[in-house]
Amino acid sequence: LFHTWLADMGEKARHFQVRLSCFRAENLPALDKRGTSDPYVKWNFDDYRKDTTEHVKKSLHPVWNYKKDFKYNTAKVNELHKKLLKIECYNKNDVKKDDFIGGTSVDLLTVATGPVHHELALRNAANQVVGKIFFDVEMEEVSDMKVTFRTLSVENLLPMEHGHTPSPYIHMVFTGRPDEVVKTKPYADSYNPTFDHMRSWEVKEVSLKGLVQQKIVVKVMDAKERGADPPVWGLAELRFDQIFTMKDDVCVSFRAELLRIRVDGSRIIVGHICGKVIFGNAPKYAQLVGGVHSDAGFFRALRLLPGTREWGREVRVDEMVAGPPRVVPFPLQQEYTEEGMIHILADVYGM
Repeated sequence: LFHTWLADMGEKARHFQVRLSCFRAENLPALDKRGTSDPYVKWNFDDYRKDTTEHVKKSLHPVWNYKKDFKYNTAKVNELHKKLLKIECYNKNDVKKDDFIGGTSVDLLTVATGPVHHELALRNAANQVVGKIFFDVEMEEVSDMKVTFRTLSVENLLPMEHGHTPSPYIHMVFTGRPDEVVKTKPYADSYNPTFDHMRSWEVKEVSLKGLVQQKIVVKVMDAKERGADPPVWGLAELRFDQIFTMKDDVCVSFRAELLRIRVDGSRIIVGHICGKVIFGNAPKYAQLVGGVHSDAGFFRALRLLPGTREWGREVRVDEMVAGPPRVVPFPLQQEYTEEGMIHILADVYGM
């Protein structure tokens, strides 16, 4: 099931912003005669990018002041679980060849959909644990996405105090493109207008984390009201974390309350705004919020979009060892707190 879902993702090229940082290690072996080591780290990101830190002199608990940013592009997104970030720790020598202390690796699907923070055991050539390595990997997919609104309507708009029947039109601003204001044509004399209007916004290099912080501010105005500051009949904020879907070119229906702010600052519900929105070329991968990835699994991690109606999947380590994994659903707001739990990508948003 897991590999079938990945195959459905296709061979479309995907683009990631990657940052490696916060390298440190604990309890390294002493490989020098003076009872210490001069450790440094080599890393290799899928043979796409590799680098080496500076060495730290005379330390078994080194901290490297290191950060590297780069872009990672791949058309083999369905093979991320086969691609690796390899981490190796060495002891610097002045004369002889540098000593290999130990290494570890993590697949890029775990990096792209798991926690940013990693705490993994270092193992030497004999597969013995020789210390622990800590590091952060931010891996955000970015894409040029299109957001299209269509078939907007207003339900049961309450009249203003002066009582005339309005000729409503809709005024929309997308917070990702605040310089572009969209207005529909007025609908004459109606409290329940429908606007057969289609409007698209192009959003460049957006990530899921960036997208869910955006919203559409919708105002219902009256074409009969003139002046520099006409009254707002109703206002709604359409938050993307409430209406977003990862499925491309699928209409998502929404219905939101329209609020009116009175002179005294109080708010009343004056109707509802309804419509459909389509997301095209949306990013599909996002890391978990908080938490730690260790050799035992994920801990204290939350999805990017907690509390939604979507469902993910989990696989336990012991099930993977015993045979084909058994996939079971769980709600997005569940924390990764059980020992021995790992995560695989599923067809939900907030991944």
